[in-house]
Order: sequence, then C-alpha cells, then structure tokens
Amino acid sequence: MSEIKIEDFSSPQHEAKLFILKNDELCVKITNYGAAITAILMKDRQGKVDDIVLGFDDLDGYLKDKGNIYYGATVGRCANRIAKGKFTINGVDYQTAINNGPNHLHGGIDNFSSKFFDAAIENDSLCLTYVSKDMEEGYPGNLTLKVIYTLSGSQLKIVYRAISDKDTVCNITNHTYYNLCGEGSGDIGAHLLQIKADRFVGCDSDGLGGEILDVSGTPFDFRMPHPIGERIYDEDIQLKNGCGYDHHFIFNDDHDQVLLREEHSGRQITFSSTQNGAQIYTANWFNEEHGKGDSIYNYRGGVAIECQQMPDAINREGQPSLLRANEEYYQETTCTFEVK
Repeated sequence: MSEIKIEDFSSPQHEAKLFILKNDELCVKITNYGAAITAILMKDRQGKVDDIVLGFDDLDGYLKDKGNIYYGATVGRCANRIAKGKFTINGVDYQTAINNGPNHLHGGIDNFSSKFFDAAIENDSLCLTYVSKDMEEGYPGNLTLKVIYTLSGSQLKIVYRAISDKDTVCNITNHTYYNLCGEGSGDIGAHLLQIKADRFVGCDSDGLGGEILDVSGTPFDFRMPHPIGERIYDEDIQLKNGCGYDHHFIFNDDHDQVLLREEHSGRQITFSSTQNGAQIYTANWFNEEHGKGDSIYNYRGGVAIECQQMPDAINREGQPSLLRANEEYYQETTCTFEVK
C-alpha cells in the first residue's frame, strides 16, 4: 500500500486540500476540488522522474479553468454528451444545461469537476464525497457520489459508488490527460495506443455520438498498437467530425482493455475497467493552454482515456446509464503503470 500525506491547496478565496499518495513505484496527487488527479510522478527506463499528467500547480489554475478542459477531474452526473440535453424518465421530460454546441456535456455548466468534495482517509484509500442536490444541472434526485482512490504498488484504482433517492442518470468518469514523455513535452502523436474494441461510436459535427460502426479498415482500428498520430490526418469523415479522435470505443473484453505506451521513456499504462467502453480524446481543441510552471499545452499535447458508458446512453435502448432510486451505482477503473 501507500502512505497518504495531506497538504494545503487553498486559494485566497477557497479552502482545499492536496492528498499525496506515495509508494516506491508512484506518487499520485489528488485534490478534493473536482476529485481531480493533479499529478502522477513516474520513473522512465533511465530512472528519470516526470509528471505525466496535465494540469496546474495550484487551486487558482483549476478555479480559472472551471471545468472548461476538465484537467484530471471527476465529471458527472453524466460524462459525455446528451443530445440537446434532453431525456425522459418515468414519463417525465427533463432538460439539462446546454454547454457544448446544442448538447449537454460532462454534467453541465457547473458539473462535478468544479465542486469541492468532502475528504476522508479510509483503510489506506482516499474517499471523496459529494452530494448533488435534486435538479442540480437539471438532473432529478439527490445523488451521493463517493470517489475512492487506492494506490497499491504500480496500480491506481478508482472506484465510483453512487446512490440517488430518485431514478436519475449516472455515468461517471475521470478526465486525466496523459503525456508519457512528461507534461508539457509536446504532441502525443508518437504514443502507441491499443484498444480491445471491434466497434466505436461515430459522431456528428457537434461531437454527439450516433451510429455504432465497425473499426475494420478505418483509422479507428487500434486492436493492434498504432501510434496515435499515424492516421489522425487521414481523409475520414469521423476524424473530420471529431477534429481528430474524440470517440467512444466499445470494449470487447472485461479487463485490460486499453494500453497507452511511449517507446522512448518505456512508460506505459494499462486501463482495466468495469465500464463498457472509453472515450478517447486527443486534445483537439488545445490552443497554447498555460499549465504547470512554464508549460504550454498545445494542440494534441495530451490524451484522455475516459472509461465510461456510451454517449447519450440515456436515450439509447438497453444502455445502463439509468440509475434506479436507492440502487447502487458501482464502477471501477484500475490503471497499471509500468516501464518496459
């Protein structure tokens, strides 16, 4: 297991804490603002330590961003997009906040990424809790969410547990951007990506997921490892619509579904999740974003691996983003960090 230290992460206007989970393998820093991962310090094959996630040095940076880019954050109630922000539960029509073109994205304008969570250390884990009130951002029900981070050896496990007093929508993910060369090191096009997925969800020009498509013969076939940038500029309508990769991949398997690797450093991360897929986003809208220290995050300066349910799942028959009253939502994702 790891030791957990607590540091002050406050700004002049807001109190916050930084929790440092550390062992011989990794050092992971997490704040209770947005239940966000702010740093992951990892050695390369030469023993050099770099911070491999994008973000800010202090709370002010996250407050100013206010969930615009979602650095390292927990997002919800519903990750990804909901068409026109509309859904119906038990015959009642609901309208959520519109914050991404004509659609609802990542829980709305004032989503979980901009909330202060209560924090507790329980059995060598960090437990962060937030209570989302009935009709917050248009969602029914008082929902209590717990995000539990556990660092054990080379693995960071993230558990999401939630319960609501009304039927509601729940689809939670983490939105960390990775650059395995070290944050601020430029384009991630040379990173290798492998995804155990035969299918992906196409998107329209507004980024809304739609038709389920076969990856075969397309730039979306990552069943064998490919550099992210190898086909990202191909003439493909889906790459055009997403301005690169911003698509949900539907997993074939129930473990070790995504591998992200950088050859020069030898660093790699394997993602294993109970979720049925992951949104892969290649920072297509970054434009000289100021990050940690003197770092500037440019176009495609990081990649987010967002394990979650399908986009607009609440409006898709048979998709599991509907959470029934007093039933527990439970999902977990384990990230294994290795040097090979």
